[in-house]
Amino acid sequence: MSTVSRGLPANPHLDVPKQLARELLRQCKAKSKDAFERVRNRHPKFSTADDEVLSTRLKLSDAQLVIAREYGFSSWAQLKVRITGNTA
Repeated sequence: MSTVSRGLPANPHLDVPKQLARELLRQCKAKSKDAFERVRNRHPKFSTADDEVLSTRLKLSDAQLVIAREYGFSSWAQLKVRITGNTA
């Protein structure tokens, strides 16, 4: 897995990574090369996928996994638990 590229703030809120995941999905549908590389680097299912596959088959749950891994978590569920544990 790639190195951590994002850090959680002191008081994280789940809305931020949710928005980041939606934005990543939008960028992939718009065929952004940078977005494709982010997905290929952090999502095992798409590590060798071509641009067309990424722009048509990527789902929100896939984008969420990429965002979670950018924060250093192995899954969206782990990221969610970490954040909601801070705000409860």
